[in-house]
Formats: sequence, structure tokens, C-alpha cells
Amino acid sequence: MCLPAYARHRNRSGITEEKRMRTLRAAVAIDSFKGSLDSETLGLAAARGIMKACAGASVRVIPVADGGEGTSAVLRKLLRADAVSAKVRDPEGKTIEAEFGLSGKSAVLEMASASGLTLVPRENRNPWKLSTEGTGDLCLAAAAAGADRITIGIGGSATSDAGSGFLHSLGGRFYDMNGNETVPVPENFMSIVKADLSEPLRFAEKVSITAASDVMNPLLGENGAAMVFAGQKGAKEEDLAKLDVASGHIADVISEAAGNDMRESPGAGAAGGLGFALLTLGAELRSGIDLILDAADFDRTAALCDFVITGEGSVDRSTSLGKVPYGVARRASALGVPAIAIAGRSCIEEESIGDTMLTSVFPVHRTALTQEQAMDPALTEHDAETAAFMIARTFCAALYRAGAEPY
Repeated sequence: MCLPAYARHRNRSGITEEKRMRTLRAAVAIDSFKGSLDSETLGLAAARGIMKACAGASVRVIPVADGGEGTSAVLRKLLRADAVSAKVRDPEGKTIEAEFGLSGKSAVLEMASASGLTLVPRENRNPWKLSTEGTGDLCLAAAAAGADRITIGIGGSATSDAGSGFLHSLGGRFYDMNGNETVPVPENFMSIVKADLSEPLRFAEKVSITAASDVMNPLLGENGAAMVFAGQKGAKEEDLAKLDVASGHIADVISEAAGNDMRESPGAGAAGGLGFALLTLGAELRSGIDLILDAADFDRTAALCDFVITGEGSVDRSTSLGKVPYGVARRASALGVPAIAIAGRSCIEEESIGDTMLTSVFPVHRTALTQEQAMDPALTEHDAETAAFMIARTFCAALYRAGAEPY
């Protein structure tokens, strides 16, 4: 049952300004409210609220994402990486400009910038014809710029090609029964009988790849890339099973050429099967939020905090499946630090909050609103600040009653 987008909290009085000056340390790591506000803007709003409640409070804002779109942008900011532009192929094979971040020998890139759904006009969204070659192009450009470590955010894909286009871009070759080289897109999969992956495997020996993902699905079957995600990318309902069969066939070919079989591995179905190709090359798949929290040295920060504020647009049963609030709360909980989520709406029963590792969930908006009103950026920013103010005031009062000493 969804709770209304408001909540009542008792005011805690009796806190002197003197006491407020020496109270809190807090961290803020809120995911974007999609269609409304980005992570950093929400975090800064919450920080203002905390500091209004407890003047002199120490607050660190950590922009976050969960492995989907936006992950590499957050990592680039945390790593202070320089933006580098490269020419790549989009999912339809057209040449476009895409960026990656470069910091020393480490590169951070977003597969969606080269192979993303938003790059394909709605009328052309057909997974049978679309390729991840552009993501391979971007990796090659990063390596040419001197990177020997690449982190890829693999959310928001337009494709369902099991990463075959990515392997093709890295130098992989695919052949039909007559020995003719064939372009590896799903509509051609059943005609492909052999692959040579010596070049992609050599690339992987020189460059270590880590993929950030919030998807742990296998490549095939009812929970696989085609059956679960291809419909969102333009595949017809009656084609999903056929696409799954074709993906199984190309997985056979790739696995034989690579000498391993990663189709059942968690995350193999991420980004239309790009996860499968990455795992085949020995890449490490990690939770996007954990990658970001590690880059931000979150544990060191949180260990010194009285509480952490996290959140996302909707806290619901999917939150515990690798989303930002769960990732933040899990890490904070291990340190004995309470994690409170602010949310555009809360669709989780009170008895299930523990599954998310959160201490509590605090709806951002305190009055009933239409969906359009609730998505308004200015109102959301204001209400996020107010929500954080009320949360912080509760902790201020608790510390005051406990006779907290200055930090």
C-alpha cells in the first residue's frame, strides 16, 4: 500500500542555539528523483535543511547512482576525471560523439552514451537490428588515451545483442557456415556458427574492466535479458521467446570461442546481455552504488556520522534489489549508523522497512499533491530541505538530552 506523500512529525523544542552549534555530523547520499531533481541538487537541499536545524553541523553531500544511467557521471565527478570526446557508432551504426572520463590511467564511461535507448528514435527501436559496437568503440578510445582500467556504467541500453557488437568492435570476428564474415546483430545470430575472439581477449589482458550494474539477471530464460527487458526496447511480445533463442545460439558460439560460459552468471543479462560479453572477457561486475560509495570513501565518512540521509523517488519492494537507499543503508547499518530515506512516495509496509536496511522512510511532501505537483523541481527541492530539517532536529534533540559534547 502506498502511503500518501506527506507525514507528520512532532516538533522537538528546548534546543538552545548554543547546543545547536555543537551537535551533528551527517552524510547525505540521495539518488535522483527521476523527472524531477538530480542527486546533487537533492543532496544540497537536504544539507541546507540539516544545517538550519543544527547550525554548525558538519554535512557531507555524496552524489550517487545505482549502476544505471548517470553512474559514470557521478564517478567522473568523484574522481575529478577530465572529459574526453570520441567518435563512436550509435546502436544503428551512425557516427556520433560520446564522452568518457579520464583520470590518470583510469577511464570511466557510460554505455548509454554510445548504445543507449535515448539515442534511437522511437520508430527505430528494434533490438533485432541494434548493436553495442559503440560501447566497444568507446573502450578502444579510452585505451588509446592511455587507460588501462575502465569502469563502465551499463544501464539504459537500446540493445539485446548479448554484447556481440561490443566484442566485434574490439576485433572479434563472426562467421557463417560458408566462412563469410557476418555482422553480429540478433537478426543474423542464427546464421553465425563460429567466432574468433582472440583480439577482444588480448584487449582484456591489457585493460582491466569493471562494470557497474544494478541488474543481476542471467542472460537467458524467463528472467533473462530478452524476456525481461527487450519489450522495453521495442521488441514485440511475440518476438521475446525468439530473441531469447537467438541469444542462446550466439552465447553458444561466443562461449566456445572464449573457452568459458558465463550465461548463467548473475549480471550476464544486464544491458541486453552486454554483461555476458564483459564477463566472458573476465570483467568484474559490481553494484553501481558500492562502486560509488567506495570512490567517495563513504565508510570512513559514515563512521563519524550521527545519521545518514539517503533516498529515491519511490521507496518500494524493489529498493532492496540493489537500489541506492539499500546500498547506503546496508553500509551505514554495518557501522551502526542509522540511515533515513526521504522519498517522493513510500510504497512499502512498515514491517518491510527492515528488508531495505533503512531505519525509517520519510516522505518528502507533507501535503497531498497531484503527480504533476509532486514532480515539480522547485517544490521537491524545498520539501527535501524541509524533510531533512525535521529529521536533523530529531537527532539534535536526542543528542541534547544525552548531553552531547562538542566534536
